[in-house]
Amino acid sequence: MLKLSFRNQVLTGFIVSILLVLAVGALSYKSINQFKDDTGWVEHTQKVINTSNNLLQLMIDAETGMRGYGATGEPVFLDPYNTSVPKIHSDINQLKELIQDNPVQVRRVDSISNLADLQLAQLKRNIETRQNNGLEYMVQNHMFLNGKHNMDSIRALNSHLIQTEGDLLAARKASSNAASTNAIVIIITGSVIFLVIILVLFFYIQGTFDQQKKIEEEIRVANIELEKVLAENEAKNWLLTGTGLLNEKMQGQQSEKELANNILVEVCAYVKALTGTFYLYNEKALLLFRLLLI
Repeated sequence: MLKLSFRNQVLTGFIVSILLVLAVGALSYKSINQFKDDTGWVEHTQKVINTSNNLLQLMIDAETGMRGYGATGEPVFLDPYNTSVPKIHSDINQLKELIQDNPVQVRRVDSISNLADLQLAQLKRNIETRQNNGLEYMVQNHMFLNGKHNMDSIRALNSHLIQTEGDLLAARKASSNAASTNAIVIIITGSVIFLVIILVLFFYIQGTFDQQKKIEEEIRVANIELEKVLAENEAKNWLLTGTGLLNEKMQGQQSEKELANNILVEVCAYVKALTGTFYLYNEKALLLFRLLLI
């Protein structure tokens, strides 16, 4: 198994951390983009539903205006009708743009558009009939019932359209929530793993430095002991060398004076002394000196 050095181990830890940060960043970016896309689709679906409901309300307002005018003959009751008619076509066009990516919804909106045109044409005929022939004629010819089938069909289509969009909205909200949850989980998990790696590296480096200090202290103590041993050995070697040299000077037949001189010369030269002296021990002279002192 490959054993990495301390430097390579630390470097590997930092490389893993960097790769982890990049991976977490990439996954988080992907999840956040997915969340943004899903949120956009949620808003899109809600806009479709709101536009569809608004279209139906405009159709109801137009019919209400026609009925109010038909019943009273007062032009003021046509205000809802006059306000709603231009907005109806605007909402239909907007609805077509919003659902153009869904073939089923496109067919429904096309059907609503056709029915709306038929209904508006019928409402216009009823208003013109009221102006020209009066209320009694409309009642006799059951003209107030004209267009009911159109409105029932529009309501049914609008209900199906909203139901489909509601299903899409629920799915997109679920997808959006899942993307948001995934982003949070990825960020938290990555942060925890990254923190663990950092702590492991910290304690590993700290432990390695402590161990290195301990080894350095042991080496320092060992060096001190080694210096002591070397000093002792050097002293012993110095003493043994001097003794050997002195023994060489003491060998052979020599008179007392020659022996003393050779010893003094060798010792002084070896210890680098300027002068040397031998003292002879005379027991009789020492005894006489002591007697004189008494």
